[in-house]
Amino acid sequence: MAFVSFVGRLLFASVFILSAFQEFNEFDLDGGPAAKTLRPKFNVFSKHVLSQTGYKLPPVDIKDFVAAAIALKGVGSLLSYLAVLLELIFCFCIRLLLLQSCMTSTTTRVMQKNFPSFLSNLLRIWHYLGHCSFSRA
Repeated sequence: MAFVSFVGRLLFASVFILSAFQEFNEFDLDGGPAAKTLRPKFNVFSKHVLSQTGYKLPPVDIKDFVAAAIALKGVGSLLSYLAVLLELIFCFCIRLLLLQSCMTSTTTRVMQKNFPSFLSNLLRIWHYLGHCSFSRA
């Protein structure tokens, strides 16, 4: 199940990377199709702000909004990849700690004494990171 979650997160981030890459390729001197669809919506928004507040919004180049959206989408998807990578590193380190704690204890009594506290601390860390939710019923 953890592997499916890992692959799902990678695929979810890949959708945003591919979307940002496609918008970047379509971005030209006038902002591409995204700017052409955003311009009428921004005009309606500007008229709505004018009618409600009496304040006229300054003229804005939609191309800058589209470029910022592409950049934010790309950065967000790269951060998502980074989060998946950090989760993988975290799981690998916990596995090493688990193996090390099992190998260094020479008697089963020491292992039986320390292993529950190790798992309890591990679950606290996991809960703190927000990957699981534990509810007390």
